[in-house]
Amino acid sequence: MLCAMSEIASPSSGFPADDGLGPQSNDVQFSPVRLDKFVLMSILTLGLYEFVWFFRNWRYVKQAENSDIWPWARALFAPLWYYALLKRLDYSNAAILVVGYWLLVSLWRLPDPYWLVSTLSFLPLVPAVQRINELAGDVDATVASSRWRWRNLPIGLVGGLAVLFASLDSFVPSGVVRGEQLSTRERAILHDLGVVVEGETILYFYSPGLLSIRGEGVVATDLGVTAYWTDPTSEELVNGYLPYERITSVEVSPGDAFEFTEVRLEGVDEQEWMVFFLSGDLTGDQEFLDEVERRRSAMRIQPP
Repeated sequence: MLCAMSEIASPSSGFPADDGLGPQSNDVQFSPVRLDKFVLMSILTLGLYEFVWFFRNWRYVKQAENSDIWPWARALFAPLWYYALLKRLDYSNAAILVVGYWLLVSLWRLPDPYWLVSTLSFLPLVPAVQRINELAGDVDATVASSRWRWRNLPIGLVGGLAVLFASLDSFVPSGVVRGEQLSTRERAILHDLGVVVEGETILYFYSPGLLSIRGEGVVATDLGVTAYWTDPTSEELVNGYLPYERITSVEVSPGDAFEFTEVRLEGVDEQEWMVFFLSGDLTGDQEFLDEVERRRSAMRIQPP
């Protein structure tokens, strides 16, 4: 039995058998992982898996060097410590990779949808992953945590949905937004559709579209309220417009997280009315409606 245990822990490749829970030998210096797993998990977790990878490697370094470093801190501040890890791997172009990693990680501060470029932060880490895997030899045979495992499936599914919704939210506003928050592209679309005319100021906007704002939405401007939708029969875009001075009443059926807020505007004439929907987020919806009510009250004309 002692002989068998010695063979399992043999450091011939520099890595012992690993159950995925942590270092098991002082001979272990780094934590290998399949490259396809590293890339996909990095994308599906919006970069969080990269910090797991950093933590595991610094934990192995701590044990191999018998040092008092804090692996969690070096993972949390990974851009600061990536150079030190590359030097331990004897990587010659370390500075280039560190600068690239710094740059991509910092891009998450960009406005929608440009922050999505930061999800490519795994790219400058790929050479380090490959180098560690080379040192490990046969990755699958040495460390169990390097392989695809069943527990990666739910993480991947949840992460994939998170990435999908984050991406959609970056390209299409998910709730009521102020006019100044709309991108140049979104403003151009509204002008192209004829929803907003030249010189008109957008105050609030909402569209329930998942991939595009072209099919349906509502805009409150400095002149009035315009709702637009696609006719299901003709598939043509239809606009409905009421200037503030002709709105006599605003009827609201509040929504919630699972139901849209329904709004009905009545005009001076019986034929003047409009029904549209807002997001169901009461905070954003209320801002939209408060602005409509404020301008309606200020510009209202009394019926004869």
